[in-house]
Parts: sequence; C-alpha cells; structure tokens
Amino acid sequence: MPYRPAIAEALPDNAEGISYRLGGNSCLSGDFTGDWKFAEPLRPGDRLTLLDMNHYTTVKTNMFNGIQHPSIWWQPETGDPILLRNFTYKDYKNRMC
Repeated sequence: MPYRPAIAEALPDNAEGISYRLGGNSCLSGDFTGDWKFAEPLRPGDRLTLLDMNHYTTVKTNMFNGIQHPSIWWQPETGDPILLRNFTYKDYKNRMC
C-alpha cells in the first residue's frame, strides 16, 4: 500500500516503544501498511484507529474475496462518534449481480 496513515494509538516515530509492522489479508501477499510503535504490546481485540483512510478503504478498494469494508464513522469535534454507513454481506452479494 503506498500510503502510511497515522494511527491514533501509536507513538511518534522517534519515540521509544514496541515496534509493529501492520498488514492484512485483503491485498497481494506480502502487502503491509507500515511500521508503528506502541507503548504497550498489542493484544488480540485491541482497537487501532487508522486516521484519514476514506480515500483508500472506500474509493480505491473493492470487496476482494468478500472482505468486509470498514464502517464509516464521523467524529465531531465534540460529542460521540456517529455511524454513517455499515457494510454487510448483502453489499458484497449485490456487487456480484
């Protein structure tokens, strides 16, 4: 992926921390998003917030192999996040017709 997004929970690049290389199963084998540092070890179920990803996750991608698109949320400057769109299997199925 040619874009390295900021991750809200990550430390600054020059900080001391535990390094991780993040990737996924929705692109070519060996693709990764980038390297980040975190204050604590990551555990299964931890939430990582990739910032400014709309252009990549909803415009440049498809539902490759049935991989679900992420939900689209809006975070106002004050108040709670608001869910704008949630993708389901039906969205994937309807693209195949």
